Amino acid sequence: MSGGNPYEIADLHVASKWFYNWVEDSSIIKMQPEGSTTECPSCLSSGTFTIKPFDMRNVAPSSTDKLGIHIPIAKTFDKYYENDFLFSYWISYRSGVDGLASEGVQIHFTMFELFGQFGSYFDSMIYDAYGDTDDKLDSFVVKDSCYRISPTAYMKDRDIISAEAVQPVICVDNINPGNDVTVSVSFINQNSPPSSVTDVVDQPVIQCTPNAVSFSTSIDGSKFNLFHFSSLGSEAIITASLQSVNAGSSEAYFYDE
Repeated sequence: MSGGNPYEIADLHVASKWFYNWVEDSSIIKMQPEGSTTECPSCLSSGTFTIKPFDMRNVAPSSTDKLGIHIPIAKTFDKYYENDFLFSYWISYRSGVDGLASEGVQIHFTMFELFGQFGSYFDSMIYDAYGDTDDKLDSFVVKDSCYRISPTAYMKDRDIISAEAVQPVICVDNINPGNDVTVSVSFINQNSPPSSVTDVVDQPVIQCTPNAVSFSTSIDGSKFNLFHFSSLGSEAIITASLQSVNAGSSEAYFYDE
């Protein structure tokens, strides 16, 4: 049921297990920025939690085990499909994949399309929270690190207000490989966001035109430099050439909204 990979055992995501009641509701921690509300009395706005793997097929979970954290973002109605969609973030820990997933915490953006006799259609996207390779094995949030979940462009297209309002921060305090993880979760306060802990030079905005635009500039390679390109249009192509004055290497990353 979760095939298409070379591993002997592959598990459905904990979100699917929860939806179909294979994982009890009491085993899922629910969180939202505003904490407890009428719609979600058990929701928390912050906390530190111990989560156990949801893929231990030979070990029956106890009623007190927590197997995941569910952070709803928004529910929308799609006029084309005539169905409701539930969008969420899920924080989980798995011991499987031949033990390769036991050294970090996974963050998923998930979607339930609610309909029909089967209840829903499910899809998900994993956040590449750590590492800069194409390999998914370095996408976990590792011990003694934190990750801020920024909203995807896909979610912004559907409900930009909710997407901007729900921005969790996950810190991995401890990992007992194969057994459990301890995580701290809070939310970004949009009215008082934290200051950057990285020395970033915010370069002037570069206005593009229908014709090709080129420029060159010298930057301090010991710092992070952020360039903004505006008025790109729908079919823009951006290329960058980095040349280091001293010995060493430089890297450029592109982010598209």
